[in-house]
Amino acid sequence: MKKNLLSIFGLALAICCVVGYTSCSKLEINKCKTSDPYYCGSAKTCCKYQYYDGHHTCWETMSACRSSGYACETCHIED
Repeated sequence: MKKNLLSIFGLALAICCVVGYTSCSKLEINKCKTSDPYYCGSAKTCCKYQYYDGHHTCWETMSACRSSGYACETCHIED
């Protein structure tokens, strides 16, 4: 009985470690250079300006981004 409990505990601990490692490795911390301070999460890209059209162009204003005809995303400065 004791051997079974130790096996179950060991397996649970191993699963927790694997889940913890994979969730931490997916963090995207400080991926952008200082010249491109904005990070666009859904596109996983960095921009010089705050708005991104999803087609490799960053824009200073939302109205300019919308004029491209694509859906625009607001990007955020990384901490």
